Amino acid sequence: MNAVFRFRGCIMKNARFLILAIASALFALAVGPMVPTHAATTFVVNSTINDNDANTADGICQTTVAGQCTLRAAIQQANTLAGSDTINFNIPAGSPGCVGATNPVCTILPQGVALPTISEALTINGYTQPGASQNTNPIESGSNAVLKIELNGMAAPASSPGLEINLTGQQSAVIRGLAINTFGTAGIYSETDNNVVAGNYIGTDVSGSTDKGNRQEGSDNNTVGGTTAAARNVISGNDADGVYVCCSAGNAIQGNYIGTSSSGTADLGNSFYGVFLDSFATGANTVGGTMGVTLGGPCTGACNVISGNDQSGVRITPGASGYVVAGNYIGTDVNGTADVGNTNDGVFVQGSNNTLGGTASGARNLISGNDLDGVSLANGASANTVQGNYIGTNVTGTVGLGNSGPGIDLSVSPNNNSIGGVSAGEGNTIAFNSGDGVSISSGTGNAIRGNSIRSNGSTSFTLGIDLLLNAFGGGNGVTLNDAGDGDSGSNNLQNFPVLTSAQTTGATTLVAGSLNSTASTSFNIDFYTNSACDASGYGEGATYIGTTTASTDGTGNVSFSANVGAAPTQVGQFVTATATRAALPLDTSEFSTCVTVSDLGIVVDTTSDAVLSSCNTAVAADCSLRGAITKANLDAAADVIGFGIPGCPAGVCTITPASALPTITQPVTIDGTTQAGALANTNSTSAGLNAALKIELNGTSAGAGVNGLTITAGNSTVRGLVINRFANHGTLLSTAGNNSVAGNYVGTSVAGDADLGNGVDGVHVLSGSGGNCIGGLIVTSVCTASPAARNLLSGNNNDGVKIESAPTPNLVKGNIMGLNAAGNADLGNTSSGVAILGSVNTIGGTAAADRNIISGNDLYGIYINAAGNNGVFGNYIGTDVTGNLDLGNTARGIITDGSTSGETIGSAVETGGNFIGSTTPGLGNLISGNTSNGVRITGFAADDNHVWGNMIGTAANSALPLKNTANGVLIDFQSDLNDIGLAPDGTGAGNIIAFNGANAVVVDGASAPPAVNNSIRGNSIHTNAGLGIDLLNGGNGLLAAPVLSSPGTGQTAAGSACAGCRVDVYSDNAEEGRAYHGSVVADGAGAWAFTGAVVGPNVTATATNPTGSTSEFSTPLACADGDADLMCDSGDPCPAVVDCDGDGWKDGSEANYVGTDPLDNCPDNTSDNAWPAAVAFFWIKRRSKP
Repeated sequence: MNAVFRFRGCIMKNARFLILAIASALFALAVGPMVPTHAATTFVVNSTINDNDANTADGICQTTVAGQCTLRAAIQQANTLAGSDTINFNIPAGSPGCVGATNPVCTILPQGVALPTISEALTINGYTQPGASQNTNPIESGSNAVLKIELNGMAAPASSPGLEINLTGQQSAVIRGLAINTFGTAGIYSETDNNVVAGNYIGTDVSGSTDKGNRQEGSDNNTVGGTTAAARNVISGNDADGVYVCCSAGNAIQGNYIGTSSSGTADLGNSFYGVFLDSFATGANTVGGTMGVTLGGPCTGACNVISGNDQSGVRITPGASGYVVAGNYIGTDVNGTADVGNTNDGVFVQGSNNTLGGTASGARNLISGNDLDGVSLANGASANTVQGNYIGTNVTGTVGLGNSGPGIDLSVSPNNNSIGGVSAGEGNTIAFNSGDGVSISSGTGNAIRGNSIRSNGSTSFTLGIDLLLNAFGGGNGVTLNDAGDGDSGSNNLQNFPVLTSAQTTGATTLVAGSLNSTASTSFNIDFYTNSACDASGYGEGATYIGTTTASTDGTGNVSFSANVGAAPTQVGQFVTATATRAALPLDTSEFSTCVTVSDLGIVVDTTSDAVLSSCNTAVAADCSLRGAITKANLDAAADVIGFGIPGCPAGVCTITPASALPTITQPVTIDGTTQAGALANTNSTSAGLNAALKIELNGTSAGAGVNGLTITAGNSTVRGLVINRFANHGTLLSTAGNNSVAGNYVGTSVAGDADLGNGVDGVHVLSGSGGNCIGGLIVTSVCTASPAARNLLSGNNNDGVKIESAPTPNLVKGNIMGLNAAGNADLGNTSSGVAILGSVNTIGGTAAADRNIISGNDLYGIYINAAGNNGVFGNYIGTDVTGNLDLGNTARGIITDGSTSGETIGSAVETGGNFIGSTTPGLGNLISGNTSNGVRITGFAADDNHVWGNMIGTAANSALPLKNTANGVLIDFQSDLNDIGLAPDGTGAGNIIAFNGANAVVVDGASAPPAVNNSIRGNSIHTNAGLGIDLLNGGNGLLAAPVLSSPGTGQTAAGSACAGCRVDVYSDNAEEGRAYHGSVVADGAGAWAFTGAVVGPNVTATATNPTGSTSEFSTPLACADGDADLMCDSGDPCPAVVDCDGDGWKDGSEANYVGTDPLDNCPDNTSDNAWPAAVAFFWIKRRSKP
């Protein structure tokens, strides 16, 4: 493009300023005495000399040299005569300033004094000079005009324009066929109305290819250019604006090249703006008007080429209104196929009530190739209309010629602007831009509707529509919805719709979804199709296909099912949507997530259980669910079974099978959200579910051993159903995999508030079925969680979800398992929330949307049995949805039973190594409120499990207590090589294990061989009711804890430990380890010293031997910062606390005698309470092991 430096301030070009300006005087000006009326007179200029007329009263153009008529003399004569006069040219070759033997180019240089102001009607026609000719080329071929008269201001006063027009009454002036350049101000300056400036080169030489700009700034009803080839001006190379319009109305700027060479293909930019439209206009002014008759072809007719300028192509200033910019090529060449971009924006609008483009096809602006934004609406720009334009494409609208920033950028409080519209011709095509399609960083009420927005940006941070969280611009990616839509920001950060399905019959498309936003408010939901989904997973919107209106209820929720029959879609396309308030402010949201268009070929229209499989949408009550499954099984196509059952009581349609429904043997989607009134959940995982499901499968009559749905086909989806009271499983996934179970209530009432459990599991995944997504939808082979996909899996008589061994990972994310739909009351599954009997599965995930709430279950939250390499990430286990209330699982939060490290020991094949939490911040679990242990690792060879980065016993903020009733972590029954926090080699991440009702971590070696080589390092362990670490019955070999002694110079902690053991140093206000400071290795004699900072008031330590066994915490060493250097170090008194009363415990009965008060014996016999401050916290702590 054109300039290295791109910004909206001044871009100086050799310190020069503006160009052709059109400024109006809104008053009539009487100049001098009345002049006589006469017939029109033609004066012929035959000299380039600068002399005055000898006698302005004689009606003869003649200087003191007989027969010599100069331009100055001709204007003086015309000003004395009322009526319309003409100045032609016939300057002979050889005259001063003329170059060429025949038909020379003649240069007129006004010297010393400006040319007279034109005060009477006058036409100046440079095309009368011999050899001159008007342009005859169509616009796409550039200008072939031949100019022979150059008006050069190099010798004129610096303050004078080339020509100044100030007429009286309704007179007009016409300036044609001149090259006007090098003047200190404007090339042409008009103070009055109805003038025509056509066929000139203003700011260039006579060839239109060399910059000879005027240096500064050309009234109502003036025309600059025109719709014919001959009228075209080339207005380029000027040192300020190309055209400046101020304080006037009815002006038309048409058919010009502004900022390019006369060919219309090369950059010859004006130093400031191509067209500067100033404020105080009194009526409509037009830039352009029509592209001409050949749409998709070159810029013809009234179309201006406004390109190559050193700031924006067009600027509309604050306060300016009523301007129409239509039918121009802004930033491209004359053919609309090559980049000749303006250095800043294509169009920069700061005013209000202006129009860019229009609904007629010829009104379309092509705004492409610019070095910043295509269109910028800024600085309070309001109520502007941008319609029907191509922004970022070439002239065909299909090939990229993108602007370097967003297609349209709204910043600095632009309000109530309209971009596009849903009526014919209103939509813009906004494509191929380097930034967002439409970026809004501030302002509200901006409606963005009915456009084709596609192929913008190249990352997940550039969107079709981007509502930015701040006013600094730059794509920040998707702004997620908030419950109730109470946030503020650009377009009030309007929530986007959540689509659940898009299904087509080929003639009609049914789109279902929901919106959570402002309560009791109406919205227009606009739908779009796309051949591909944006990289972000949200948008864009390539083709507008229709609108539905939806009004939220008192809770801010509404579901919708829109039939956009007028715009058929194709299976495999993607549908997105936006939400726009139906009343002011007309805020439009970002695009929704994409849903894939599927075939809506089967619609259940009755609750009957008969085999009704005709499923002809034109016939009522001919398609039951049993019949629909039967029909779908007849072919291998991926059918969709939707619902359109009329007349259900309270809107809930209950299907009660009398026997097992057919096994699903071919890929299918069964989508209950297609039923009228169904509402997919819109709440995030920090809140309960607000879904309103309308299709219930009731298994009370289905018989013994019957599942609600049995799927062997794979690649199937079950969505939006309530499945309860079946004797066996709610849903059984068998044989093939890659199924999605999303947005269902399984085991509860329709409202999700009562236990109507299935007889065994909610969802059971049999061996051999892998790659299933429970709580998400598989989109392009990725299991993607979303609010709409969250399941409620509660009340079942065994497990919420059970997964057997599988060839590929199963994923369980975003669900509530064991609570009611609100996520605030116990509705537990009888056994576990999740039971895992196979390897390489993931419970939870990396995003907040992946979080499962696994609480209230009657046994375990998660049970992993003889399985390994499973991941448990980011879940709340034992709490409500907020992570702040105790809704604990009745036994453990998580139990791994017999999962191992992949080795073979005896006859047991070990398959383990599970990850509970992660080293990545935010992927740890909250494991609190459980009735027994938070985590138990047990069973023969339950080895090599990793418990990293979790909060165990705290509330979600990690600071408040939410204890597990027993231990935080229990390792027992021959379990070895597990990491609680850091592994021996330092890999892993510390946990917070606090407030638990017994010990923080227990290693119990009661079962031979005892549990050993379990590493407990780098955690924050504090305020537990028992010990920080308790080794029982030979656990971890009862490795001795370090013994602390007073540190030496430069040391903060020191002592002895097992030789070669790694000593971890902690601070605590008691005898655990709240703050981890680092580690050292004891030498061959067991001595060690630590030099890192510690914070006290007590220092503790653990030892970990080379095989990975960690000791209990040491006896604490009290530490006061006696030398006030903010470190407990060798300058401070650090005495050992003693067992004063000899009862074997350092507890509340001790005086904590430390030798600092010589009046004391043990206890504080002096009663002076002179205990060292360093141990003030220690004595009130419960007793601890010596």
